[in-house]
Amino acid sequence: MAYTGKTYKFDREENFEEFVDTLGLPADRVAGFKAYKPSHKLVKDGDSYSHIALSPTGDKELKFQSGVEFVEDLGDISAKTTFTVNGNTVVQVQKFDDGRSLTYKREYSEDKLVVTITSSFWDGTATRYYVAAYGKYCIIFPSELGCGRTWLSAEKAEFFKKFKPDQKIEMNGDKYVFTFNTPRGDKPLTFTSGVEFEDKARDLTVKNTFTVDGNNVTHVMKFDSGLVVTAKKEFSGMKMVEKLTNSLPDEKKGFLLNYKPNQRFDKDGDGYVQTLYLNDVEKTVNFKSGEEFESTLRTVPIKNLYTVDGNTITHVMKFGENGEVVSTVKKEFTGDKMEESITNNKWDGTAKRYYSV
Repeated sequence: MAYTGKTYKFDREENFEEFVDTLGLPADRVAGFKAYKPSHKLVKDGDSYSHIALSPTGDKELKFQSGVEFVEDLGDISAKTTFTVNGNTVVQVQKFDDGRSLTYKREYSEDKLVVTITSSFWDGTATRYYVAAYGKYCIIFPSELGCGRTWLSAEKAEFFKKFKPDQKIEMNGDKYVFTFNTPRGDKPLTFTSGVEFEDKARDLTVKNTFTVDGNNVTHVMKFDSGLVVTAKKEFSGMKMVEKLTNSLPDEKKGFLLNYKPNQRFDKDGDGYVQTLYLNDVEKTVNFKSGEEFESTLRTVPIKNLYTVDGNTITHVMKFGENGEVVSTVKKEFTGDKMEESITNNKWDGTAKRYYSV
């Protein structure tokens, strides 16, 4: 169960407010329920589990055994609750004294959690989406926009930091066998110089190419995330020096360089709407000046803050669980032109883009 022990943060929702409106709660409770967007974590302990909802107002923990009913205290009411764990799916059913019931179906994957909510008194379905919370570790590489990122969870980062295996390369006919020797056992990789093959690094899919050139062996690893890591092994006598580099693949560089959407900002009450237009596809972002909100880029969590000051709009993006990488996009409007300046805290330069009406 790769999802146990992992924290999933709220991303977005569908029909949740409509669902809350069917519960018959007082107005103050309705507002609180709609605003309640905790992170979730499921912890396994023997044949028992703990489902933990984490929020700034306090954490709530429910301990249970799969298939065993218990009484859940919900403040002014209680419910008979049963959790059922089936692989990557956890179903929670709450039965109330008035005969009504609620069902929460939680479907976990490596990077996402989807919670589907149904009830015995509503024909609709509400869905909440969560993304795995990422730790403070990242691999950073330069790009025209200042910084590219491939984020690792804290668990994976710790694994790679401690992964210091002995290594051996042997020739076997026209092939080679590269072996990692670790306390958990040996892992051999059989390869032909210059020929790509696919392998698994824990739960990561990697396309590998080894190239042998005299006393040098270059190992290129292409990850599903787009990260390309190159390990160059230089052998001399009784020593081997390994140099690691990483880069953004050409297709992703091309995507970033060609990502040149048209932009528009509209005032909407006390908020704003930013619309991006690219190839007949529109993407809108709703925000209020000075108010931070969360979003995701693929699976990377981002804290966004837009500030409107006259003819200037500044967008600050903090990437990752602890916001180690901070990118700032400053848009300055004058007449029929807009100048966009892009900086971040991992790069000393400034990128600029110019737009006109």
